[in-house]
Amino acid sequence: MAVIRKLTLRINQETQIDSPDIGFNFKFLSVVEDSRCPEGVDCIWEGNARLQLQMSLTKTNNNLEIFELNTNLEPQSIRIEDYEIKILDLIPKPKVDLKIERENYMATFTVTNLKIVTDQSDFIEN
Repeated sequence: MAVIRKLTLRINQETQIDSPDIGFNFKFLSVVEDSRCPEGVDCIWEGNARLQLQMSLTKTNNNLEIFELNTNLEPQSIRIEDYEIKILDLIPKPKVDLKIERENYMATFTVTNLKIVTDQSDFIEN
């Protein structure tokens, strides 16, 4: 399995993924829930953030689909054709007595082509 792209998006930021087989637009819509344990606090559970994303296939003109991914619960990834989109990180991390403004969230994802098999280590493109 080879990672073909690593990307970081702000809320409402969109990117296009193109390959010979498929093309799709991918947009980070919002953070629906953020119950992650604040920095510097001892929590029983690390918490979870739930993100809402929008995707549309560009080569087949499919309708928009909205889906959710989680930082610590399932699902943490979604499969689209032969590609997997997986969340790696969401920043900033929560802090005690500090509200995170919506526009400050940034999420990092990988887009992996599941058909590619390589003997070399995974390739990450920034």
